[in-house]
Amino acid sequence: MDFYSKKGTIFASDITLVGWVGWVEQGVSVKDVLRKERRRYEGFEEFDTGTSYSNSIEGLVIDGSRIHDEMPVTFKLIFLPTKRGDHSLHGAQVLETMQYLASSSLRNDPHNPYPHLLDSFSAELPKGGQHNGVTSSKETAPGLGNITLPDPGLDEFVKVAHENNVKACLSLGGWTGSVFFSTAVGSAENRTAYVKTVLDLVHKHKIDCLDLDWEYPNRQGLGCNTINANDTLNYILFMEELRAHPSCNNITLSAAVSLQPFNDASGNPSTNLTRLGNALDHVVIMNYDVWGPWSDFVGPNSPLEESCAPKQYQQGSAQSALENWTKAGVPLNKIVLGVPNYGHSFVVAQKDAFVNGSKTELAPYPPYNKTDRRMGDKWDDPAQNDTCGNFNPPGGLYTFMGMVLEGLLSEDGSPKVPYRFDNCSKTAYVYDCKKGVEISYDDAKSSELKGQYISQMGLAGFSVWHVQGDYKDILLDAVRKGAGFKSK
Repeated sequence: MDFYSKKGTIFASDITLVGWVGWVEQGVSVKDVLRKERRRYEGFEEFDTGTSYSNSIEGLVIDGSRIHDEMPVTFKLIFLPTKRGDHSLHGAQVLETMQYLASSSLRNDPHNPYPHLLDSFSAELPKGGQHNGVTSSKETAPGLGNITLPDPGLDEFVKVAHENNVKACLSLGGWTGSVFFSTAVGSAENRTAYVKTVLDLVHKHKIDCLDLDWEYPNRQGLGCNTINANDTLNYILFMEELRAHPSCNNITLSAAVSLQPFNDASGNPSTNLTRLGNALDHVVIMNYDVWGPWSDFVGPNSPLEESCAPKQYQQGSAQSALENWTKAGVPLNKIVLGVPNYGHSFVVAQKDAFVNGSKTELAPYPPYNKTDRRMGDKWDDPAQNDTCGNFNPPGGLYTFMGMVLEGLLSEDGSPKVPYRFDNCSKTAYVYDCKKGVEISYDDAKSSELKGQYISQMGLAGFSVWHVQGDYKDILLDAVRKGAGFKSK
């Protein structure tokens, strides 16, 4: 994962490793990834990759040959330009984020872009706890003084990251970790307590940066989250207090967000989030899961544009998200665009999949069987109950790699089955005639166009969910090419 700008090569010490590392019985190590990517990154050769660990719950390694078969670990590599030299792209800092999947796949919820944070270093508020010896009450967020880490590997993760001149970061919240966010920031007392708890955790474990992932302020996410009309204002006050704290001076702060700005007290998207933008270093727009098995028709997972589509097919896009967030006061040079390496599948009858009279031309926005929810590739989630106890059918997700391995795409990423590129959303579709399944996904063309858009708009960079879903770096290379990075 080399990082280049138009005016220079970034240094290995500028890598930030953000770790949501979800330890299960086995895991992929930081060093495995550095070793795997060393061939593509100047400076990786200096890293010591000889250290090994046991394949235990605390362990950091797994046989590298199984990296794609098990895929149990999550971490991100964030490439941040520093003050050393000029690493600008069209005058803006460039952020390149790689995310490694935890557990087996993405979840199958329309509002769930970071679904496996529960299996990772995503700290979440438990149902009980203390702060400075004061037991939590109705007015005090449960666990304000006791953030729970899902597993014991954080210190080892930070140690290995720092040994390799890599910054270690922690994500707070996530799809299943936002249940008590509203209470945690719901009063001045709670905010001050939570700021102290968060920063105590950061300094205890020598964390370098924080990613805040509340899904969502004043809007239900998982289904059992606490919500309040003043969530967004309280979130801003929390961010400002966190940012202003002296011990947060050297901590990078980011927030993962949906296509629409956070809801205001009336329940509508906020029109002024300038203060939030001022408190953050980056705002990561999760431009995926825009269409899926909750939609009325088969549509694009990650549309770049939508204004060219009929009104009934406009559900959001990168373009509209940028308009929404910049109008709300977040500058373009702080925005990171999330791009996917996976797609959603739909069960579509052949009579609906093709244009009338054709056996090769796929029809746009076909109807599909909403009651027939099938597994996607081998990394998809099976049917299961979520954290709230609600039943979820299979996700139906296919990684780009899974599509290659199942014979839907060639080794070079080109389609082997009926294919359509939608010139409006700038996304791709394939149809598996044997299974009667259509998949909406990003191919190399889609990724390159997103890279061009990132460059043209002067964004901070891009975030990939998830890099393990790629195949031979086809999508990564395409988005980098579009953004104007030098080829490796």
